[in-house]
Order: sequence, then C-alpha cells, then structure tokens
Amino acid sequence: MDLIDAAGLRLAVTDEGAGAPILLLHPFPLDGSVLDPVVDFLARDRRVLRVDYPGFGQSPPPAGPVPLEAYARALREVLAKKKVARADGFGLSIGSYTLIELSRQAPLFFDRLVLVSSRATAASPESRADREAMAKRAEAEGVGWIAEIWAPLLLRPDAELAARRLLEKIICRATPQGVAAAARALADRGDQSAAAKGITAKTLVIHGGEDRITPLAEAELLAQLVPRSELEVIPGAGHVPHLDEPDRFHRAVQSFLRD
Repeated sequence: MDLIDAAGLRLAVTDEGAGAPILLLHPFPLDGSVLDPVVDFLARDRRVLRVDYPGFGQSPPPAGPVPLEAYARALREVLAKKKVARADGFGLSIGSYTLIELSRQAPLFFDRLVLVSSRATAASPESRADREAMAKRAEAEGVGWIAEIWAPLLLRPDAELAARRLLEKIICRATPQGVAAAARALADRGDQSAAAKGITAKTLVIHGGEDRITPLAEAELLAQLVPRSELEVIPGAGHVPHLDEPDRFHRAVQSFLRD
C-alpha cells in the first residue's frame, strides 16, 4: 500500500497484479477492502489499482470537504504518478459517480467502465437533507450508528448474518471526517446526465434486482444515456451485488472486460 499526496489529498493506493490497468473505487460508507473479492479475480491477469476515499480504509481523514470534482482530480494525479496513461475503471455507488466525473475531466482516459449501483440524476432535496444530517451526526457521535442502519440496507433482505457483520466491521473503521465529507459530496453531486452522455468508453452498467438504495430505474436511465453501454441486472442482489451474487457478478464483469 502506498500513501500518495495528490491535489491536496493523501490517498491510500494498493497496486496489485500485472497486465492492463484497472482502477477500482469503493462504495459509501465502505472502504476498498469490500472489493477484495473483485480484486481476487481481476488481479489474476490485470494490474489492479484500488483507492480509498479520504477518511476511509487506510486513507487519512480529510481536513475539509472533498467534492467529487476534487476527488477525481486527485485520482488523475495518482494515476499519473503511477505512470498509468490509460485504464479501465470499476466503480460502485459513489465510486461510479467519481468515474463519471473523471471521464468528464479526461474523456479519453478510460477504455472500458463498469458502473455498479449507479445513477446519473442529482440527489433529491430529501436525499440531500438526509446526507447533511448524516454528516452532522457522524461529526457529533461517530460512525457506529451508521453501521447498524446501512449494513442491512446494502445487502439483499435475506442476506446471511456473516455478510452483514462484515459490512458493519468495515463501516466502523471509517472516520467521522471521512463519512461527513463523503456524505456531503453525495448531497452536493449535481446532475451527471451530460457527463454520462459524453462517456466514450465502452460501459457495463450493473445493478442488483433487489437494490434498496438506488432504484433500478436509475440504472436503466444511465444505460440509456451512456452511448456505448449495456445493462446487466442481477436478480437477488442488493446494492453490493458482488457480495450477494458473486458468481454471476464475476462472470458478467469478466465477460465484459475480455470481450
């Protein structure tokens, strides 16, 4: 693991495997370790660069706000320092929104994108208010309460207890500053429809059929907006489909990246 200073942020980056590079970005309010199963199969024949959002995993907490535009700029610097000129990208939830923004900033950087549990529309006023309330409570009380609420929501309703306990453990490692920054980045994320329309990379949109956080209609709209995209719906999976239905998820991703 490397700690890399980029655009005013210090980001933890793991660099594993060899071959064509792919950037992996994790969902909120988890860290990069939740993508361990994805790394396991991708790193067999790919160079996998996994980054923790500030204040999550091994990335130190940020000193202030980290909007998606700033995070994307920092990632561009990280990749340049890693001597990566072109890559594929894999992002889940906030990770996917960041890839859309990064594609807007550097339209020709990505060859292929995998956008999981994603959307292009802006947060609703209700959602923005919820995220701001979440940020303030995390700053005041810490993150334990978030684990109790979010761990079950991220998974399908009948998920095994072990999976829920895993997510609770990961969430509790987050810093209050990181949760607050990410929650506000989500609240302030504007409509990304124009950016989605401008994506030049071949794109796979993956969505769980039982996602209780992002409606399937949002993924369908995103797939319509991105010019060279296809939609894969995984029945029986929630917001983290690689945990709920790993075999089908891995097959879909591998088939797309190798096509």
